[in-house]
Amino acid sequence: MITNVLALPLASMEIETGTNEDWIDVVLYLIDTDDFEGPQLDLRGIRFAMHVRRAPPEHEVIIEATTENRQLRIGTAPDFGYFIIWVPHSEMRNKIPGSYVGDVVAMDGIHRRVFIQFTLNIVEGITRGEGIKWLDTRTGIVRTAHVTDMGVRWLPAA
Repeated sequence: MITNVLALPLASMEIETGTNEDWIDVVLYLIDTDDFEGPQLDLRGIRFAMHVRRAPPEHEVIIEATTENRQLRIGTAPDFGYFIIWVPHSEMRNKIPGSYVGDVVAMDGIHRRVFIQFTLNIVEGITRGEGIKWLDTRTGIVRTAHVTDMGVRWLPAA
């Protein structure tokens, strides 16, 4: 059974994330309880869309996340009440630090409803270009690897 989006309460959030990390936030929707072990509202079958802008009247969309691009998701069984925002570092690293606004819309094929409104503060990340040092005990040479969104890239030995 698909949850009617009109059953979703409106949530307001203040979020802070950095340019040097994945933006991951999770909201748990429960049914008539504050107990995290209680029954969850089943979010399966609902499509989600999110826009982040500098201000509501602005035309430019800074971040666009949807169910289709997998940056908005629900939890896996049995956690279908978890709503997950997951914007990868590969996108966040190109954002200009500052204050933004956004909302998330839920769509069930009949209704369309804003169910999360938020302010977003993106801060300039301090740790960037992570390098991992590794001592090759066979040769005694210190090697460096850079961690990127595409995986680990080993640099030639110096």
